[in-house]
Amino acid sequence: MTPLKPEYLPDLNWMPLPALLVGYDRHLVAFNRQFEDMFPSANVGLDMSMVIRDPGFLDAIDRVVHTNERLTSNFSTKGQAERHFTSYIQPLVGYDDLLIISLYETTKAYESERMRSTFVADVSHELRSPLTTMIATLETLKGRAGEDKATRDRFVDMTAAEAGRMHRIVNDLLALSATEARKHITPSERVSLKPILESIIKLVRERAAQKGMTVQADIASDLPAIAGETDQLTQVFQNLIDNAINYGDRSTDLKIRLFRDAAKNMQGVSVTNFGNVISPDHIPRLTERFYRVDSSRSRHLGGTGLGLAIVKHILGRHKGRLSVESSEESGTIFTVYLPEK
Repeated sequence: MTPLKPEYLPDLNWMPLPALLVGYDRHLVAFNRQFEDMFPSANVGLDMSMVIRDPGFLDAIDRVVHTNERLTSNFSTKGQAERHFTSYIQPLVGYDDLLIISLYETTKAYESERMRSTFVADVSHELRSPLTTMIATLETLKGRAGEDKATRDRFVDMTAAEAGRMHRIVNDLLALSATEARKHITPSERVSLKPILESIIKLVRERAAQKGMTVQADIASDLPAIAGETDQLTQVFQNLIDNAINYGDRSTDLKIRLFRDAAKNMQGVSVTNFGNVISPDHIPRLTERFYRVDSSRSRHLGGTGLGLAIVKHILGRHKGRLSVESSEESGTIFTVYLPEK
C-alpha cells in the first residue's frame, strides 16, 4: 500500500475544477483550494458524509471502490441556496486505495433549464385559455346558435377579443425575446427624457380622462441627456403609465414626475396612481414573467403579465433600476432610476 503522507500525494491545486482525494474507507485525504472554497467545512480525515451528504454521491463512491471503474454522479447540496454538481469519480492511478474526484458545478445550467421549462409551461397556460374559448365559440357558431344574428355577433366579438389577447401575448413575447437578446449591448445614443415623457403624456391624457383621472405632470427642464435608446425607454414609461391608468381608481390623480438626483448622478421618473394597494409580499415578484397580483382583473384589462418583465430587462440594459412603493396614503409609486453617466 502506498503511504498517504502529504509528500507522497499528487498536488491538486493545478486543477481548474474542485478536486479531492478520498480513501477507499471514504475518508477525505486531500483537496485543492477550489474545493475548499466551495466546501469550507472540509477537513482531512473527515468521512465524506460529513462534507457532502447526498446519498447518491456517497453510493457512487462505494460503487467505484467495489468495481474499480470510473463513474459519473450528479448530486445537489442544500444550504442558503441549492447548488447542483456533476462529480467524476475514478481510482487514482498508481495508488491502491485512493479515489480522485473532480466536481463541475451545474447550478446555472440547472436553473436555466428549470426557468425554460417553467416559461414554456406558463406560455402554454396563457395561450390555452383563449384558444379553448375560441374553439368552444366556433363550435357553438357551427350549431343552431349561429343562425341567430344577435348570438352570432356576440360570439364573434368574444372570439375577436380572445384573438386580440393572443396577439398581445405573442407581441410581448417577441418584445421580451428581443430585449433579452440585446441586454449586453450598451446603448450608444444620448437621449433626453423630457420629450419622451411629454409625448407619452399627450397620448394618454384622453384615455385617463375617460376614467375621470387627472394627469399631473411635474417634468424637470434642462436635464442633461443620458445614455439610452429612445424606443426602449418609451416602452418602459408607456408601460408604467398604461398600468397606472388601468389599475388606478376612477376620478383619482395620475402623477408623473421627472427629477434629478444629483448626489447619485441619476435621473428619476416616478408614476403614481391611487387604487388597490399592492401587498409587500407581491412587490418583489412583480417583474417575473406572467406574475399578476390579481390575475382575473389583469386579464380583463388586457394585460399579458409580461410588461414589467420587459421593463426589468430594458432597465438592466440601461444600468437602471425600478423601485416600487405602495400605501393607502401615498398611492402606488413606480420609480425608474437611470444613470446620467
